[in-house]
Amino acid sequence: MKTINDPIEKSIPVLVVEDDEGLNHLIIKKLRKEGLQADGVLTGKEAAARVFGGFQGVMLLDYQLPDMNGQDVVEMLAAKQKLVPFIIMTGHGDEKIAVAMMKLGARNYLVKDVDFIDALPTIVMRAVEELARERKLATTEKKLWQLEWLLKESIGPTCLYAPAPYGDLARINASHLLLDFVGTDLLAEIAEDYLQLMGTSGAIYEKNGDYALRILSSGWCGRLDQASRDLCGTPDNREAIASGKWLCHECCWTNASLVCIESGHSFESECLCGLRLYAVPIRAGKNIFGVMNFSFGPPPTDISKLEEISKNYKVDKDELLRLASSYEHRPAFIIDIAKKRLHTSANLVGEIIERKIAERNLAVRNRINEVFLTVPDDQMYADVLDTVLEIMGSPLGVFGYIDETGGVIIPSMTRHFWDQCQVTDKQLVFPRKTWGDSSWSRAILGKKTICKNEKSTRTPKGHIELERHISMPIQHSDEVIGLFLVANKKTAYTERDLEMLETIGSVVAPVLKARLEREKIFKELQHEKTMQAGATQVLAILNQPARQLEAVHAVINLIREFSGIEAVGLRLKDGENFPYYQATGFSREFVESEAKLCARDQDGGILRDGYGKPVLECMCGKVISGGTDPTKSFFTKGGSFWTNSTSDLLAAIKEEDWQTMMRNRCNREGYESVALIPLRTGAGVIGLLQLNDSRRNVFNAETIQFFERLAASIAVSLARRTAEADLLEAEKQLLQAQKMEAVGRLAGGVAHDFNNMLCVIIGYAGMALSSLDPFDPLYKELQEISKAGKRSADLTRQLLTFARKQIINPRVLNLNHSIESLRKMLKRLIGEDVEFVFVPGVDLWHVMMDPSQFDQILANLSVNSRDAIDGVGKITVETSNVVLDDIYCRLNQGFIPGEFVMLSFSDSGHGMDDQVREHIFEPFYTTKEEGKGTGLGLSTVYGIVKQSNGFINVYSEPGKGTTFSIYLPRILRDVDEISETTNGRSLAGTETVLIVEDEEQILELTRTMLRRLGYNVFTAATPGDACLLVEKYDQPIHLLLTDVIMPTMDGKELQQRIETLRPGIKTIFMSGYTADVIVHRGVLPEGIAFVQKPFSRETLARKIREVLGAGKPDPAGNY
Repeated sequence: MKTINDPIEKSIPVLVVEDDEGLNHLIIKKLRKEGLQADGVLTGKEAAARVFGGFQGVMLLDYQLPDMNGQDVVEMLAAKQKLVPFIIMTGHGDEKIAVAMMKLGARNYLVKDVDFIDALPTIVMRAVEELARERKLATTEKKLWQLEWLLKESIGPTCLYAPAPYGDLARINASHLLLDFVGTDLLAEIAEDYLQLMGTSGAIYEKNGDYALRILSSGWCGRLDQASRDLCGTPDNREAIASGKWLCHECCWTNASLVCIESGHSFESECLCGLRLYAVPIRAGKNIFGVMNFSFGPPPTDISKLEEISKNYKVDKDELLRLASSYEHRPAFIIDIAKKRLHTSANLVGEIIERKIAERNLAVRNRINEVFLTVPDDQMYADVLDTVLEIMGSPLGVFGYIDETGGVIIPSMTRHFWDQCQVTDKQLVFPRKTWGDSSWSRAILGKKTICKNEKSTRTPKGHIELERHISMPIQHSDEVIGLFLVANKKTAYTERDLEMLETIGSVVAPVLKARLEREKIFKELQHEKTMQAGATQVLAILNQPARQLEAVHAVINLIREFSGIEAVGLRLKDGENFPYYQATGFSREFVESEAKLCARDQDGGILRDGYGKPVLECMCGKVISGGTDPTKSFFTKGGSFWTNSTSDLLAAIKEEDWQTMMRNRCNREGYESVALIPLRTGAGVIGLLQLNDSRRNVFNAETIQFFERLAASIAVSLARRTAEADLLEAEKQLLQAQKMEAVGRLAGGVAHDFNNMLCVIIGYAGMALSSLDPFDPLYKELQEISKAGKRSADLTRQLLTFARKQIINPRVLNLNHSIESLRKMLKRLIGEDVEFVFVPGVDLWHVMMDPSQFDQILANLSVNSRDAIDGVGKITVETSNVVLDDIYCRLNQGFIPGEFVMLSFSDSGHGMDDQVREHIFEPFYTTKEEGKGTGLGLSTVYGIVKQSNGFINVYSEPGKGTTFSIYLPRILRDVDEISETTNGRSLAGTETVLIVEDEEQILELTRTMLRRLGYNVFTAATPGDACLLVEKYDQPIHLLLTDVIMPTMDGKELQQRIETLRPGIKTIFMSGYTADVIVHRGVLPEGIAFVQKPFSRETLARKIREVLGAGKPDPAGNY
């Protein structure tokens, strides 16, 4: 059997239509074995569906099918003009069936006998060969017919330039890209290639819809075009096009060509006049520059369609029929050829445009590059602008770039542009916030070119008028790096102008970017040198021996100078807050309002976290407290915060987030770039370096790293200065302690003898007064002796207090209660002209202190403040709980960490300078007039505070008043109840008292006092005599009244000896100076009874009754 090799025969499929599934598969297998493409179905409907679906081959059709017979299948296909060559198969061998099927076109007739399967391939193969020959013949005949058609004389050159009555629409072309790049003549020559085949009409449009060429080659198109033009009712072609009534234009441009441009693909549509339109985009590179189209198809001859067209176009129906009948029909292959030629023509126009653009861009690039390469930097911008204006045909222009802060710098503009501009405060530098809604600002922000062919209405008063202009951002990698503005061309700016300026921008962009990067690198190197030099100067200043306040002031001013940053501040820890230690560039109101960072609760107290630490507000507090998250872009691994736009940051952060960490004061003050750098030492954060600028993009990562290194150096230097200050303070304190010890020894030595003498003077004066009539002439003189003695005793007591040798009896106090109880007394003390304000702290902690000494502190400070106020003034007393940590104590010499109650005592007096402040706690130092002060008031306060294990600070400036801050350690105990006194009780007694005193006068005085009070008194001048007397005396001795400092044995040792002889005996110690015999650091232990020399008879009697009680002893001497 013949093998199939012909490609046409191989491509012809065979469809087996057989309801016996087994036989169907057998036939298919047999045919495929012979090289035929065979497939099968089981019913007539399936066979018809395959043919209707596009089957083009030979059908092997069984006559008897389950749903219909073979004849039904053939007639169904024939009725739809889908009949394909077929061979009929039957199992009956009925001749009538055979004849009927042959008449219907059967290629052969097969009876399913025993030889059926073997004969089948040959018969099918013959049918396939016949079909292949028929197809070849049809193709040959079609080509011959096409050739004959093309050679007919009627297909010749077409008159493409028949002018329309309304004129050439290319004359109102505003874009001119196609006209300038290709030209009218060449476009017409290219269009002739496809239009001469069609004999209809076509158009070539710019991308914006302007006509580059319009050709009306057929009478049908010409007549209807003119008719629809007449419907516009205007002689102006621009107005006619804009009216929407020019039906042929609407069909050709809006309904076909515009859709083609927008989709970027060829597009076919039906015209209102009954023809079809085919449009192809003109591409040059990736851009579409326009569109080409033509109409095709015979005009309609259907009466109803002609009536519709006649109604729309206002043309007589008979005229339309005549025009339609005169059109010579183009076969489909001619239309296909014309479409292919249209694509080729569009590609050709695109290639011409692309080549012309490349040539032009090369010329522009060479001119621009020549300027960049040959002109000095200071002249480059002006020469580039001159070149651009020459190319653009524009008299005015601007060429600028975007600086590192986001502002626009205009190094070059047309000279008379600047000269004629009458804007107030005109400038060449435009920070971002000054842009407004200008054309060029919108071009930069929108990253798009803006062209206006009408007078600008957005220019400020005095600005040169812009009749028309283009604002174009210069972009590099989607980043706007500069700006071109050209203006006042004599004619309107066109699409070509826009394309030209954008081409110039694409040429300038990489070179400008490189130039700006070079300048940036140069500036960065210079800036880095300046910054490094500045850092060196900062360290040099901090290493100088100047005072810290002056050094830090010089440092922040230097940082502001070498960095160019508008405002610089330094916060240092002060107590629990971090106020500005020094600041420059900030307003005074800003510094004062933002000084405190501690958050406050509803009651005004400091808000604390779960660990008792104060909660710090604002981003400053977040950085200081270490609450930064380095995964966020505005925090660093070093714990710093920085942003180049607080506005953008606030917009990006959720409100509930930024409210917890920002007061937003910096943003409200107009600061966009903000950096907060912690000052950190090994002990923790001691402060904060703050850098603020109203410009954007002031910082970068490298700058922040530099400031972090600088802040670390500043922190180390401040810590070193603090350590050095601590050392100096320690030396100072050592000298002060030595001085105090010397004063203390002096006071102690003097006090013992001096107080003994004062005791005699005061005692005998008191007894003499009690025995005289108040009207006796000697009574007043004895009173003066007694007063002088008491004043001398007070002076001695103050010396002992300053030297911390005064014996105290501390109790657990609540200072709020103590101050409240003294309020009336203090008001009387300071006078009516001075307002007294008390601000008690909430939930104030307790302290351990001698109540009388606290009263003395308030009294002394009140008197000091009263004397500092001239006329009307104010004294404010505040209490609060504070926690002093290691960092604060390092910055404040003499302080130790812990929990304290702070007493703040402020006045509105005249204040004091540093020189006075350094000496105010020294004994006998006073600035008051002679006779108006002893100089022991503040030194007494100092001694009391120190003896109570507290600290005292003073802040004062001349003319700004004074504030004393006293810190007393917290004690975790309840307030002591005040014991009942002996006031109102009898001071007499009958008990036996043993007095031991080595000073004879004191011994005699004391014996006299007690005997007059009714006591049985024994005396001893030495401890040894006292012990012998106790041993020999067999009666009860109820009280031992002994001096503390004696030659052979001190009072404490004597007490112990006597108690072994007389268990249960009561003891009262008396002394003018104890030398820590019965006290520890001046603190009297509980259970010890003591009376301070000098004492009066009443003081001694009251103490004895306090110790012995109000009752009488039993015969054994017990109470």
